[in-house]
Amino acid sequence: MNLEDFTRDWPARRADARVALTFFTRLVWGERPAPALGELAAASWAFPLTGLVVGVCGALAYAIVARLGVPVPAAALLAVATTALVTAGQHEDGLARAVEGLGRGDDVNERLRLMRDGPNGALGVLAIVLSVGLRAGALFAVGDAFGTAGVSGALVGCHAIARGLLPAALRWGEPAAPADWAAEAGRPETTNVGAAAAIALVIALLALGIKAGLVAIVVAAAAMAAVAYAADRRIGGFTGDILNAVEQAGEIAVLLVAAAWT
Repeated sequence: MNLEDFTRDWPARRADARVALTFFTRLVWGERPAPALGELAAASWAFPLTGLVVGVCGALAYAIVARLGVPVPAAALLAVATTALVTAGQHEDGLARAVEGLGRGDDVNERLRLMRDGPNGALGVLAIVLSVGLRAGALFAVGDAFGTAGVSGALVGCHAIARGLLPAALRWGEPAAPADWAAEAGRPETTNVGAAAAIALVIALLALGIKAGLVAIVVAAAAMAAVAYAADRRIGGFTGDILNAVEQAGEIAVLLVAAAWT
């Protein structure tokens, strides 16, 4: 698919956006059919737009509770909780399962079984606590320095970047579990990978500013690549849980950059 083909069929692009929003959030009413084979790969260019929506939901929650006089630390935590509710906690659950599998399994089959079956043990719980704590703590620093506008930019930026770089993992990684949704997602075309990264970059620059946005996307890419590399060494590729862990690494990295910028 070339750029002309990508931009020509807007009804198909709208359908792609709905597929991404339906899969990654609980904001679509009505039927929620599972994506067909390869459908997520075709819709991967829209992943950062889904991140934009999730970030806006968190920003609205923060603005509302801050307006009601809720202290900044609690408001930051409620904003993170809102984004988790919007996505039904799938990224946090995947992070916990990934950490359990990669950290406890003695061989590839055992690691995959731990990820697939659960439930999460101490390592998984610790991973969720650290993820939520780091994100909320970073938002607290941003909110304390820049107020609601700063938190809104940080939330929008982190969710757009973390999802905008996921298509690259699908494109150049190898599925480790054939029956997993990540394997059935398909391999995005290079045009979709580039479009997703470009959209994420534009959103990051607008939300975080030029310097912070550029640093954030570089740091997030490095953090997400590190998680993907660790998974490749431990299980020979990625699963849906690994991709969720990769996404969480991106969110944390961007928010830590935003907090450091204060």
